[in-house]
Amino acid sequence: MATKGTILVGTIGQGVMMSGDDGASWTRASVRLGMHSDAIVKCLLADPERPETVYAGTDLGLYRTDDAGAKWQRLDTPMNGSMVWSLAIDPVDPRVMFAGTGTPSTPGIYRSTDAGKTWERLAVEIAAECPNVGTPRPTGIAVDPIDHRRVWVGLEVDGVRHSADGGDTWTRVNGQ
Repeated sequence: MATKGTILVGTIGQGVMMSGDDGASWTRASVRLGMHSDAIVKCLLADPERPETVYAGTDLGLYRTDDAGAKWQRLDTPMNGSMVWSLAIDPVDPRVMFAGTGTPSTPGIYRSTDAGKTWERLAVEIAAECPNVGTPRPTGIAVDPIDHRRVWVGLEVDGVRHSADGGDTWTRVNGQ
């Protein structure tokens, strides 16, 4: 993910675990994250142009390391205090990123066009509650590697959303 032999793994309750020797030994990198000891990390994402830059979606918001996990910082974003469930980077323009949030907050999809410095909440129709289930969560985001304007979001119990224009507009594609 970062430098040769470096592996980062997000965990539920242990934060980020890091190995610098292809998995032979592990340390708890989340101690350097500045997050609580039982941090929940739902997703990790490496920048395709700078693999030493990795983003971590956590129950406190979004974190970033620029040195393959040695030091982490929480980014000041509108997602602070929200669970970041999913992350994606545009493979053609890595300055464009997407993040999906939910629980305890209202679910939302965010976009950054400046490598995570600023974020905007996108106008994606997502149910606030689903009967007998609760709040839907955006558990997966994918940017089409051939046509990077096409973005897909998978929502737990609320279907799939698709954008053909890089996230400006969205349609529900699960037949409902």
